[in-house]
Amino acid sequence: MAGTDNKRVRGLGIFGKLFLAFLLAALVPLLITWYFARERAREDASQLGEQQLKSVANRLADKVESWLRINQQSLIELASTAAMQTMKPDVQKPILVSMSLHQPWSFLVFTIGVDGMSVARNDNLAPINYADRGYFKDVADGKPIGQQVVISRTINKPSWVVAVPIRDAYGRFLGALAKSNALTEITDVLVNERIGRTGKAMLLAPDGKLIAQTGAVMDKELLDLTKHPAYTIGASGGEVARYTEDGKTMLARIRKTRLDWIVVVQMPEEEVFDRVRQTDLYMLQLFGVAAVVAAFFALIVSPTIANPIRRLTAITEEISRGNFDEEINEVKRSDEIGALARSIERMTKSLRIAVSRLREKR
Repeated sequence: MAGTDNKRVRGLGIFGKLFLAFLLAALVPLLITWYFARERAREDASQLGEQQLKSVANRLADKVESWLRINQQSLIELASTAAMQTMKPDVQKPILVSMSLHQPWSFLVFTIGVDGMSVARNDNLAPINYADRGYFKDVADGKPIGQQVVISRTINKPSWVVAVPIRDAYGRFLGALAKSNALTEITDVLVNERIGRTGKAMLLAPDGKLIAQTGAVMDKELLDLTKHPAYTIGASGGEVARYTEDGKTMLARIRKTRLDWIVVVQMPEEEVFDRVRQTDLYMLQLFGVAAVVAAFFALIVSPTIANPIRRLTAITEEISRGNFDEEINEVKRSDEIGALARSIERMTKSLRIAVSRLREKR
């Protein structure tokens, strides 16, 4: 039996049980608070992130819209004048030069005849055949506007070539009025835009070519982003997107602008939810403090319970050996331990009387 008693596995002591009790009492409310605080932080962070991206996207898109409108409207108004309808180089050239001076970003302004050959230009270059250019084909086919973004050989940066038809009073197609525009008016704003720590803005041409993005202007080639989720969603009219780029989940706001240009403002989702991580860190710190406080109170309270029980255990051991003279001080306590001590005291008196009578009989 002694060997069996020695092999008994001891469970948690009073200190361990008190520590767990105090820890649970502290952590359960914290866990509930953490859950609701985290959900609220996620909701607030998501709304704040989307609002920030939307604000930047709208501001950049408005800038692009305004610039495109100025260029398109000026061409339409000029193409409707009698001077342009003459299709005479000596009549058209002074007007083309005046436009290039009035809009300094337009480094080339020219007219094209029905055969695709240039008629008049603001510079002194010889006539050039534009019959194969997409923007000329579009207006020749009856479209109200033709456009194309290319890397200009003149400025070695992206340029926007836009053309509108020149028609007579009867609506017959006489040719096209076109101009090549440097995009620095809008790309400089976009390149210098800062969105959080690592967010960025992108400007996409109608054909999906990347014109510029935060920190860089395309000056050697225009990247084809027609398969990029932001382009496909923006081209179809979508305004909010989540997609993976370079292994990170991105949250993006998209704005399709005038003439189908697309402004994309994106930010890594992990950056959007920085506030949630801060909440998690704060709650973990609270958990650590709660554990220390629970251990502190367990250390204070457990001796007031464990020590009397140990003394009562030692007294019962002595009683089992026939020693009934141990003094039980715990009988003065008014709690459960005091009740246990008084029960042991009564048992001791009863055993003392019983043993005394047994000895007298012997």
